[in-house]
Amino acid sequence: MYLAGYGFPAYRGGPMWFADTVGLGKVYHRIEEFHREHGEQWKPAPLLRKLAEAGETFAGLDESRRESVAVH
Repeated sequence: MYLAGYGFPAYRGGPMWFADTVGLGKVYHRIEEFHREHGEQWKPAPLLRKLAEAGETFAGLDESRRESVAVH
């Protein structure tokens, strides 16, 4: 569990909140470096790539999903 075991308490928002604050582009590029250096286990997730390239955030994705559910 990332919230408690890795220093991401729930009241802070967890690792996705932290990635948003750092910037998904920076996070994506750093993971790409790890991928080149350390192999396939560091391959960036397709969603991270999509959001980073679009300049979006995990928070924005969550908001758009909430709006979509509320409409239906």
